[in-house]
Amino acid sequence: MVRWGDFVGGRAWRWVIIQAYGADCHRAAPAFSALGGYDTAVQKRPITNILKSRPKRTVYRSLEPVAGMESPIIKRFHAPGVLQGLRDQLRARREATGLRRWRALGLPAPAPIMIRRSAGHWELVLEAIPGARPLPQFLTEERLFPSKLKEIAQKLGRLLADLDRSGAHHGDPHPGNLLIDDQNMPWLIDPTPSALFSQRAAPGRNRWVRFCAQIRELSSPLFRAQVAAAYRKANGPAPTLPSEADRGQMELEAREWRNKEAQARTQRWLRTSGATQIEGNTIHNLAVPDGSCRKHSFDSHAQAQVLWLTYARLHEHGVPSIHAKAFHSSPDHAVESVVPEGVQVCESTPSAAQLGHLLGCLHDRGLHAINFPLEALYADAHGNLLLDPTEARFLDRPATPFFAPEIIDETQRSDPQFIKAFLSQQGCTRKQSQELRRALQGG
Repeated sequence: MVRWGDFVGGRAWRWVIIQAYGADCHRAAPAFSALGGYDTAVQKRPITNILKSRPKRTVYRSLEPVAGMESPIIKRFHAPGVLQGLRDQLRARREATGLRRWRALGLPAPAPIMIRRSAGHWELVLEAIPGARPLPQFLTEERLFPSKLKEIAQKLGRLLADLDRSGAHHGDPHPGNLLIDDQNMPWLIDPTPSALFSQRAAPGRNRWVRFCAQIRELSSPLFRAQVAAAYRKANGPAPTLPSEADRGQMELEAREWRNKEAQARTQRWLRTSGATQIEGNTIHNLAVPDGSCRKHSFDSHAQAQVLWLTYARLHEHGVPSIHAKAFHSSPDHAVESVVPEGVQVCESTPSAAQLGHLLGCLHDRGLHAINFPLEALYADAHGNLLLDPTEARFLDRPATPFFAPEIIDETQRSDPQFIKAFLSQQGCTRKQSQELRRALQGG
C-alpha cells in the first residue's frame, strides 16, 4: 500500500516496480493506485500487453477497440508526486501537438487519437504502427542480413535529412525513438517539448557523433557510413563528413562519447529507473536471466556499491558478463548475481581467439582492466568468454587511447588468431583497423 508520507518525503518513485521486456513480452497492463504509484499486488496477476515501462510512463497495447481502431497504443503518464496530474496532462497534450506537427510536415509519425483520463491517470491514445520495433532491437535481430540493414540505413538517412530540413527537430534524438515497422519503414516517436532549448536537437557534427555513439555497439561502421551517405544524397542541411579520415575521427569521438555516457548511466542503477526497482533497502535488476544465484557480502555499503556499479557498467557497455540480481544496502551489505544457464567457470586457459574477442570488446569500449585473473572468466556453451565482475577490476578513467591497446600478456601481440579476434570487436574504419593492427604488433 502506498502511504501519503512516501509522497511527502519524495520516495514515491520507489513504488514503481513494473518492467517491460519488449513488444512480445507476456505481461498485462498494470493496475494503478490513485496517487500515481503502482499497486504491488498487480505483480501476482498474469500480464500480456505492456510494451515499455518507465518510472514516469508506461506504454501498452489496448486489448479493446478505441475510437473504432483495433488495438491502439496507449501511453499512460504517472509521474510521482502530488501535482503529477497537472504535469502529466500537459505532457500528453504537448506530445500530441508535436506528433500532429510532424505529420503536417509529411514526417512519418503515429497519429494521436485522443487524450483521456483513465484509472486516475492521463493517457495519450495513439495509432498503432504495424510490427514496430525500436531501432536498437531491429539492429540486434537483423545484424546478419546486410541487404536489409543497407535498406534501413538509406531510409534512416533520408528521414534524418527530411527532419533537419523541416525545422521540427527532435528534442531527444536517441535510437529508441526511431521505430522500424513490418515494411522496413522508419517512424519518429516521442516528440519532446524543449527541442528549441536542447543542444542534442540541433543538426550538425555533434548530433552525428551522438547518433554514431548510441548505435556503435549494435551496428557496424559500414552501417553508420551508409546512413550518412543517404543523408548527403537527400541534401541534408548538416554536413556528415564524407571522407574516410573525417569519418574515422567521428568514430573516435563517438567511442569517447559512448564511454562517458555508459559511465554516467551506471548511476541510474542506484535508483528506480527503466533497469531497476527499489523495495526498502534493496535495489533489484529487472532483466535477470534464469540461472544459479549467488551472494557476496561486504563489510561496508561502499564496497558493495562498487561491485554493484561494476556490474552496471559492464551491462551498460554490453560486455559479456555475469548478471547482477540485487543490491542490499541494509542491514547486511551484499550483492546478489546470477550465473546464466549453460555458463560455467573457465577451468582451462582460454584460447587466443577467446581472449582476443573479450579483450577486444573491452578495448572497443575504452575500459581499463587492471585485474584479469583466470577466476574472472566464465565460458558459455559456445566457448564465448564472460567476465565475473566480482574478480575483475576496472579503473574509472576516460576511455583508453584507441591506438594504445592494453594487452595483459605481451605474447598475444604476435598471435595471428588473437589479433584477428581482437580487431573483429572494434567499431572503426578499415584504415583505423590497419593502424591498430600495427600498434598490436608493435610496429
